Amino acid sequence: MDNIEWKKPQDKMPPNGKSILVAYKNSNNKNRLIKGHYTEKFTDENYDSDGEFYEYDKKSDNNYVPCGWYEDSYSHEEYSGYWLESQEVLFWAELPKSPIIEG
Repeated sequence: MDNIEWKKPQDKMPPNGKSILVAYKNSNNKNRLIKGHYTEKFTDENYDSDGEFYEYDKKSDNNYVPCGWYEDSYSHEEYSGYWLESQEVLFWAELPKSPIIEG
C-alpha cells in the first residue's frame, strides 16, 4: 500500500459516489482510515427517507442524501452508509487493486 497517492480534498475532490479510501480525524482526535465515498449535492436520491435524513430539492421535487463524505459498510450483501457529518476529511485516495487469491 506504499504506492497509494493521497490527495487533499481542497486540491482535488474524488469522483462523485466512487468508493475510495478516506483518512480523517475523529471526534477524539484519532486518525481513522476507512472505505468511503463523497456525494455531491442533489445527486443521490434518498429512497429510504425516514423523514429526517435528507435534503429536499424544489427544482426536481426529490429528496436526496446530504452532500458530504460517507463511510461505506457492507455486511452480508447489505449496504449502509454512515455520514461523516462533523468529521474533517484530510486525505482521500483511489482504492488499490485487490490481490489475486488462488485456490
